Amino acid sequence: MPLVPFLMSMATSPLFMLAGTALQAAGAAGQARTRKTEAEYKRDIARVNVAIGKQNIEQSRKAELVDVDLLSRTIRSAVGTTSAAAAASGLDVSATGETGAQLIADVKRAGAFKTLQLKHKFELDRRSMRQQIVKASAEGDLLDLQSKSISPALAGLSTGMSSLSSGLLTMQQLERYG
Repeated sequence: MPLVPFLMSMATSPLFMLAGTALQAAGAAGQARTRKTEAEYKRDIARVNVAIGKQNIEQSRKAELVDVDLLSRTIRSAVGTTSAAAAASGLDVSATGETGAQLIADVKRAGAFKTLQLKHKFELDRRSMRQQIVKASAEGDLLDLQSKSISPALAGLSTGMSSLSSGLLTMQQLERYG
């Protein structure tokens, strides 16, 4: 028996067609399983990023309290030093409208402004962190939907049915015309 007709008969035999279909179905199911696992992994990373973001916000609040307290102490020290220096220079620091009192009021206003700037900086940082949390959360939800929508069994079945249908059609045509 010549080799080419022998190979042709093997290639068109139903047994080989079914084996090929099974391999294609298994391959499609494996690919779908891989995509599903990848989506679940990325979803888990997004959820970890959300948790880290929330921890960062809490640490930012604590750091703000410490920094504002430290700045408050520095401001009180500056007010005390300014009062002592003004009084040592002979300025009246207790009477409103006097140069010494105005100097102390200016130091207090500058301190209050600096405190507001510091709080504002922390709030802007936390705002950015909250935006990152929202983004990571949305990404995690999307990846969760994606992973739930992937069905390895259905992908294998769909590919198998398509391949089987195509193989049967080819066999019919070969029988009819060949």
